[in-house]
Amino acid sequence: MVTEERRYFLRVVVREAPDLPGQWVAHCLDFDVISQGNSPTHAFQMIAEAANMFALHELNAGREPMGSAAPDASWEEFDSLFAQCTPVSGELSPEPSHVYFGMIPMRFEYHEAVGTARRQLHSAKPRVQPLMMQSAST
Repeated sequence: MVTEERRYFLRVVVREAPDLPGQWVAHCLDFDVISQGNSPTHAFQMIAEAANMFALHELNAGREPMGSAAPDASWEEFDSLFAQCTPVSGELSPEPSHVYFGMIPMRFEYHEAVGTARRQLHSAKPRVQPLMMQSAST
């Protein structure tokens, strides 16, 4: 039986790594978690997995994961670049001059453990294809 549900819509920025050719860095601003991948799409997949693990850890420890947001400078850059965006559809091309934005929805459910007073936390697999994705030149 589900006793509580938590939903998050995480804002993510993906850009080419400045010091690793062919690698893309993904930053989940809401949790201040960073990951990387071999392409923009792969970086989105990796950040979804990393953010999911971070949220599970925080929730299991009794902490709210949204309390770990990125520094103000990251949000200011996000706002500035996001205002210049245009929608992207289909596969993301690894254009070094682009920054990609997306939202990754996540859902966590607490279930009553059978025969005990404990609750168990379960994670619905995060969607790795962001709901919205946009691109802007840097």
